[in-house]
Order: sequence, then C-alpha cells, then structure tokens
Amino acid sequence: MATSSHTDEKLESAYHKFQQRLLGITWKDKVINGEIRKKTGLKKLELIIKERRLRWLAHILRTEDSGIPCQATQWELKGYKMKVGRPRKYCTLVNM
Repeated sequence: MATSSHTDEKLESAYHKFQQRLLGITWKDKVINGEIRKKTGLKKLELIIKERRLRWLAHILRTEDSGIPCQATQWELKGYKMKVGRPRKYCTLVNM
C-alpha cells in the first residue's frame, strides 16, 4: 500500500476485528488471522486495496486525454527542485 506501515497495521487489525465479529470469535478463542480469512473467504486487505487501485488506474487511462484525471497523471512540476539532503518528515493526517 502507499500508506505508512503503521497505518497499514492499524487497517489490517481493524479488518481482522470486523471478520472476527462476523464469525462471533472473541480474543479468548485464540484463532489466527489466516484461519479467520479462510472461514470468511475474504482476501487480505492489502490485496483488496491494490486491486481497487489498479482498477481505478485502468479506468483513468481509458478516459479521454482531455479529462482532468487523465491530465493529472501526466503533470510535471516545472521549476521545482528538491532541496539537498534528507526529506523532512511532516505530520500528515489521514481522513477515513
């Protein structure tokens, strides 16, 4: 995924908790996530997100070249240079 690893872990754990609730499994039952996925028949969240992003990208590439989303994939920043050194870490908020 294109998100941070910390965010990925939080999303995966929430996804597994939802699956556990569907099956009525509590933390006391000590069932591993792989078995829960087999019972529900669902894929890993990481794979689902990758598939949907690829589907969206294919949709954008099929649109007309004059469309804004297609133009956005071809934008170039002219006159912008990266500063020398390691990039700074900025606090980014993820809206869900």
